[in-house]
Amino acid sequence: MSSRERRNWIRIAAKEIVCGIPNSQDELLDLPSVSALPPYECFAERISVSSAIEKFEEDARIGDILIVKVKKCDLVGAYVKPLCFATRIKRDLEWLNMQFLTSLSTFSRRISVGQYLEARIVSVQPVKVELREAAPLASAEFPEYFRNGREMSSHSHYGEYVDSSGMLRNTYLTETLHLPTKSSYSFLKLDGLEKDRAEPASLLRKRQNEMLADEFVVRGVEQMKSGNRESAIVVLNQALEINPECVEALVARGAAYSTNGQYVLAEADFDQALSLVPTHTNARNYLVETLVKHASLLEVQGDLENAKCKFEKVLQIKDDRRAKTALAKFNRRKKSPSVEIVEIENNRSTSKRNSCTHERNRDDIEEEKRKRRRTQEVERERKRERYDNREKLRQMEEFIKKLREK
Repeated sequence: MSSRERRNWIRIAAKEIVCGIPNSQDELLDLPSVSALPPYECFAERISVSSAIEKFEEDARIGDILIVKVKKCDLVGAYVKPLCFATRIKRDLEWLNMQFLTSLSTFSRRISVGQYLEARIVSVQPVKVELREAAPLASAEFPEYFRNGREMSSHSHYGEYVDSSGMLRNTYLTETLHLPTKSSYSFLKLDGLEKDRAEPASLLRKRQNEMLADEFVVRGVEQMKSGNRESAIVVLNQALEINPECVEALVARGAAYSTNGQYVLAEADFDQALSLVPTHTNARNYLVETLVKHASLLEVQGDLENAKCKFEKVLQIKDDRRAKTALAKFNRRKKSPSVEIVEIENNRSTSKRNSCTHERNRDDIEEEKRKRRRTQEVERERKRERYDNREKLRQMEEFIKKLREK
């Protein structure tokens, strides 16, 4: 059979289907149609009421018919609650708990609370409705999609609902057109389509954050090379905000802190980096150098216990000669108190010598001050003599001038 003959045969079979579709009594077609599917609100999750109302106002058109329920009647009019659309689109509005006020002045018959009526949208932005002159509806007369949405269980997924409804199993179409519903050949691989999409999305976001954080690390290292350590720390903080587990950012920021003398912050960054990657070479080396510098500073400041703890931590990371020497010195001090006494005596003698030296220096300074004062006095005397000599010379010149005038 050629392709043209096959197409003609399919057209003829389709016409036969349209002209005489069997009903449910024939037990050949008793399946729901696509138009009977519940609206998307029944399957979607995390939809806020405000966004759903905004969507309703965007979708509403003048002339649309709504199914409403009368909630209250008074002299002003009737307050009705929209349940769903009866024409054009499928929307479940019952859960939004909206109310519209409609006038009853033009309504020819009496209505009561609890009745289901049809209402027509007469204006949008804001949406206004008016009741139609139609008989009250029963719940069985609601649109099929709305009834199915009411009957379906909560937290149902679209795929599960379609499978359970059986609308994909059309045996009549299969028998008439001889089209198989199952095939081992397919151009579309749908394996895992219904699986949770959150995991691959999170992995993609994690990879993007890692790449962006690496760019900030490069910029921070460039700032450090140019000597702008404070700017480098700011850039590296941004990298860690994007990816808190960026080991390179932690190591680079720790190096900047260590260079600035902020040993506690540097040690914390290196510890966190090693907790993420215990074999990171730069983190281990930088931590050792930071601990040695910090311990030496603590030793000078007299905090021997903390200094000893820092040196011991160095030996846990690496066999360092400086840490061994310092710990051996601490142990000698602990074992022989006489060493401390000797050191104290030496310090006292040194302080005495320093005090004597200080006294001699003070005497020299006083002698220097006295010499400076004598020099200044001699200089002032010379200036006074020069002034007196000039004054005497002026007086002599005036005296000679007067004599000449005579």
